[in-house]
Amino acid sequence: MWRGDLALAEERGTAAVEHLTPGSAPWFTAVAQVVAAASKLGGFDRVERWMGAAIGAPALSGAESARSTCLCAGASTLAFAGRPAVVDALIAEVERALSDGAATGAGTGAEVVAGLHQARAFRAMSGGDPGACATGLEAALAAFEQVGDRRNACITRANLGYCYGELGDFGGAEAALRSVMEAAERMGLHEVAAAAQASLGQVLAYGGRLAEARAVEEAALASSQRLGDPRAEVVSRSYLAKIALLAGDFTGAEREARHAEALESASPFRVAATAIRARALIGLGRAAEALAAAGEALAALESLGGLEEGESMIRLVHAEAFSAVGDAARAAVAISSARDRLLGRAESVRDPEWRRRFLSHVPDNARTLELAAQWVGTGRN
Repeated sequence: MWRGDLALAEERGTAAVEHLTPGSAPWFTAVAQVVAAASKLGGFDRVERWMGAAIGAPALSGAESARSTCLCAGASTLAFAGRPAVVDALIAEVERALSDGAATGAGTGAEVVAGLHQARAFRAMSGGDPGACATGLEAALAAFEQVGDRRNACITRANLGYCYGELGDFGGAEAALRSVMEAAERMGLHEVAAAAQASLGQVLAYGGRLAEARAVEEAALASSQRLGDPRAEVVSRSYLAKIALLAGDFTGAEREARHAEALESASPFRVAATAIRARALIGLGRAAEALAAAGEALAALESLGGLEEGESMIRLVHAEAFSAVGDAARAAVAISSARDRLLGRAESVRDPEWRRRFLSHVPDNARTLELAAQWVGTGRN
């Protein structure tokens, strides 16, 4: 699994689970591995079924930590799959188990603490709070390092680098992601290296280094295809579409966005690609098509209850599409809603510098505030 052979990892993990005693530590460990592989193949229904089995299996003697670690892994995996109630239930069960352990004097392993921090962080990001996500991931990283878990520490650094980019700290993001790429390759963690490379491509694009960004992202795309990871492929294709937009290549942006949308097995991650396609269509002068695509993306966002990334863009493009078809009234309502949601998210970013960068450095956020000021004034509804 660590080396990226996801289908084989899920197959062998499932076989192992079937031969292990439910509720035992090896059983929970095997379930967690199956869940990790299945999620990257887009099998979120399978993940949810496995989590139902895990949460319903009482831990046998000595398996309490393995059970909590497994549930945390499932919560982290499902956080961006439009299943917030399931995620909240998994996190609550781990918190209950930790509370019961504290009451009986049982110790809590740092690995469980790290997993819980990570699950809470991903839940925060899916709810639109990148500041809480960064704080949670920093805590998870410290816990993984405490127990000497180099692999999970490397993965967490990759997630932190991505999160720093979402907060507008592009210098910090680039440094973190380049460090992760080197470490991951040394450890043979090809999937982690590819994910960090994909995030780096977007960060470079936001910094205006478009040619370098395209080369980095194309390499990340090739890696995702070689690894057979549809989730990673849809991310890289979406980022390539964004890079094309920034370069003014609307035809190329539409093409890459459609490729991303065609990856059915990665459905929760296709929503942002639909919004990118809408923006490309605006650039191509096909406003009616753009409005339809933008409405589709917004409806999907609201149905899922949150996304790993792209919320600001989705809401912004919806407003831009109304403007493109000449409906100024609805454009004003849409941009006002987008601004209010953005400012609400910014309020949860506690660090003042992060908050400033989040609003002024992230292109879609800055554009949202700019258009809101132009179309409806500076007040907040």
